[in-house]
Amino acid sequence: MQKQNKILISLSALLFFAALSHPARASADRQAFYGFSPGLEVVSNNGSGTGFYIQGFGGYAFSPLVATGLHLGYSNVGGVGLKVVDFGGFLELKDDNSGLFGKVYLDGMNASASDSTHGVSGSQLAFAPGVGLGMLIPSAGSFHLVPEVNYRVALFSSSVNVITMSFGLMWDL
Repeated sequence: MQKQNKILISLSALLFFAALSHPARASADRQAFYGFSPGLEVVSNNGSGTGFYIQGFGGYAFSPLVATGLHLGYSNVGGVGLKVVDFGGFLELKDDNSGLFGKVYLDGMNASASDSTHGVSGSQLAFAPGVGLGMLIPSAGSFHLVPEVNYRVALFSSSVNVITMSFGLMWDL
């Protein structure tokens, strides 16, 4: 668990210092966007496991401050034999100058496990609300780098904590 805390603290520090150092406008205004994010997912309930995560997303920015969208993700937490597909929608509130954003997730998760040691017995579908924090880092033209950390609670037969750390690529249309 200490290694996971160090990763989370390091990623949070990176987001903080990047926010202080980049004054450019990062947000789209009345534009669609899409992208993908590879990363790590930490699942915990009576112990924890870490695995690879990949997510695709798309949405629409109604203004430089508000966007909404849909996403679909997959993780394989191999050490504990857990495979998760998450899907749902998000509301994104952002600061158009620094690029910092917060998200509210209303998700579903379909998980399958070989045992029930991490709160999932067999194959289960659950509601998984959550929050996220990240940053839009403008790059070339309409291309952005998007580091993000999010936390969701999957309400399976018992509550499962899911923390995702990703570094994505996004394009404005």
